Amino acid sequence: MRIPSEMPLRGWTADASYANVPRDMSLSIENVIPNDQYQGRIRLSTRPSVQIVDWLGTGTGSIFGGSDYPIQCVVSCSNYADSTGSGGAQVRVDRLVIVAGGRIFQMLPDGLVTAVSSGAIFNTTGSVNGVQFKNYVYFCDGGAEGTGETETNHHYYKLKLEHKVAVDGDISAWGNTAGNLDDPPTDVSGPNSVSSVINSKYYSGSMLVKTGARLAMAGVKGAEETWFLSAIDEPQDWNPQSGTTTAALAGGTTAAKRGTMMTAFDLSAEYVNG
Repeated sequence: MRIPSEMPLRGWTADASYANVPRDMSLSIENVIPNDQYQGRIRLSTRPSVQIVDWLGTGTGSIFGGSDYPIQCVVSCSNYADSTGSGGAQVRVDRLVIVAGGRIFQMLPDGLVTAVSSGAIFNTTGSVNGVQFKNYVYFCDGGAEGTGETETNHHYYKLKLEHKVAVDGDISAWGNTAGNLDDPPTDVSGPNSVSSVINSKYYSGSMLVKTGARLAMAGVKGAEETWFLSAIDEPQDWNPQSGTTTAALAGGTTAAKRGTMMTAFDLSAEYVNG
């Protein structure tokens, strides 16, 4: 039996419930943006793309030379940013923030891919999750480093979108107040509190999404059934508290017993009567 399905020619959307997805669009497309949002043209067939954005490396033969880097994360971002990087006019900037080979890259509407981080800061082959919240992109990749190591190895980072062309200096540690990449993750209420240590290895959240004015995380090894919500409008605060509607929250997939491991994490909302 054949079950017909429509090709999402118009691309991806996050502004609909699963029951009311706009025609020719999809709520779930991993690392694929079939609609060229910069030129308003459909690019899902044999037509060439704007650029082969998954061809990133460090030696001879690719955009940055060498072996191909697998794309680990793609985040579509829009915000107002400094047009020059030194006090220029504020302009709307649409860009793709890409993680490949553990490095952060960005692509502007002119189609040019530029490196943001000077080297790999995430794992180089596994999944990385990222999401834009206001003027930052927040990242996590699940960790898997030895305990007592520096923040450089703990894999909670944020990228400031203040400038049209982001640079290495716009990357900072998400979990530390000062944002110093060399500081140890000493925060007890920040994102580093969403973690576990198993057999002397550190694990962070591996799934990250935005829901309303909060960020949500899950996928911590050893606590796969648990989800975490940041405080409202405060991505630095992950310390659950009772008695307030704005504080951070945490919970599980079931009550009173260990829940089922979460393998995917997404947001859905719709209006209902009553």
